[in-house]
Amino acid sequence: MFMYGNIKLFLCKIMLGTTFAALSTFLFLSLLTQTSADSGFGIVNSGPKITNWGGIYGAYISSIFTVFLGYSAYLIPAFLLINGLRMLLGIKNSNVLLKFFILLLGVMLLCLVLTLNEINGGLIGDFLLRLIGVYFIQYLDFKIIFWIVSFFLTVLSFVLIYFSFGLKIHNILYKTLFFLKILIKEIK
Repeated sequence: MFMYGNIKLFLCKIMLGTTFAALSTFLFLSLLTQTSADSGFGIVNSGPKITNWGGIYGAYISSIFTVFLGYSAYLIPAFLLINGLRMLLGIKNSNVLLKFFILLLGVMLLCLVLTLNEINGGLIGDFLLRLIGVYFIQYLDFKIIFWIVSFFLTVLSFVLIYFSFGLKIHNILYKTLFFLKILIKEIK
């Protein structure tokens, strides 16, 4: 479990892990305490009182995340926290940058799905919907095709997000099926 390597790697992983964990905490608290009264992206507020726990920086960062990603913005701090804790605890954590880009792809697909279903998917979801709408709008008018596309994109985005978090899908499925099996036995 505690695999740090030499002293340089130990210090580098501790500092990077602490930075990731602190940044994720800051982002998560900023997103949670964001209100419409705070200044932000495209919002100029003349009031001196900012209620965001991250202060003026937290208000602007949370506003940018919310405007661009919508409800999917909470996945970025979760990713940073998981990888920061892995680094702090010395758990093997490889290809973090690749996993981050996979997370961004999964979040973009999730934004598209949310916007397709008229939920806040942010500017990215709106942009992607308009981009595919130019070519595929006549097909999305049919409800069955719409639901098949929504289901496929949702599953694909969840698989990408699970992979980026480093979760083993087969372990999750096995545990879920195990609990369902116990639940079914209890009902009988």
